[in-house]
Amino acid sequence: MATLGTSGPPEDRDPSTTSKAIDSLGETTTMSRRSLRESDRRAADAGGRRYSRSGATAGTSAEKRSPSTSPVPATSGMAKRKRRMRPLVNLAVMLFAGGIVATIAIPAYAFNPATSNQASFGTNALDSMKKAHSQSVRVSGAIDGPAAAGDTFSATSEQQLADQKAATERAAAAAQMQAYAAAYSGPSASDYLANPPYPNFSLAQVFSVAQQYIGTPYVYGGDTPAGFDCSGYVMFVYSQFGISLPHSAAQQGAIGKRISIQDAQPGDVVIMLGGAHDGFYAGNGNILDAPDVGRSVSIRPIWTSDYYIVRFGI
Repeated sequence: MATLGTSGPPEDRDPSTTSKAIDSLGETTTMSRRSLRESDRRAADAGGRRYSRSGATAGTSAEKRSPSTSPVPATSGMAKRKRRMRPLVNLAVMLFAGGIVATIAIPAYAFNPATSNQASFGTNALDSMKKAHSQSVRVSGAIDGPAAAGDTFSATSEQQLADQKAATERAAAAAQMQAYAAAYSGPSASDYLANPPYPNFSLAQVFSVAQQYIGTPYVYGGDTPAGFDCSGYVMFVYSQFGISLPHSAAQQGAIGKRISIQDAQPGDVVIMLGGAHDGFYAGNGNILDAPDVGRSVSIRPIWTSDYYIVRFGI
């Protein structure tokens, strides 16, 4: 390789300027292709180092930059990675699609009786024997037996129920009266009428005798100290004074002498309106009577204004 003998400052020794000088002198220099490529490479490296250290200056134009010395964009690496990942993405999509198809197809195949080997869908030996050895039963005549009979029933009317209840109550009352009669052995009201123990009548004495029976239990239909009802109590006390009274509150009110409430004295008889109940007047708005079942002879306030007073013996 030939060199030039021209001297000059170092900045004028650039290969590109040397070539121009040679041309201007009219001299020809023979250089190999390898030398030219090496010269071009060194020039490109020198330019790249200057650009990286100082950067692009305002006085440098875009036309003077060689394409070989321009910086490589960062996006070129990403594009290469995307191109490398594209086959993997395609493979994953294909595998996912195949999995969906298998998920749908496998259950359908598993539950298809025609392709399944499960015993529950197949024909077993017992079914085959039933079809091959079918049997039938024929009845030649009617079977003798007892004739069926319909159930019979009868209904009880309300009147029959009421009659049964009344009969039960009468039987209970009769049994009670028998026990009641056996519980008292003293004189009866009839015995006292035949021989009264108090021949001299007075209302105060009547009330005093009536008080002797306080605490006697109430017994329906009772007319002895074994048990009194309201009118039986009044009848029994007055019989001891020789005065005969019916065993009925309404009838006692009908035969007595009616007086005003203001004139009433203890020993007179209180008749409830309608004759439903009676007893001895006890003064101060009170009554001495045999009240009702479960209670005993006692003194208590008169609970109603629907009553009147009758008097006997005077």
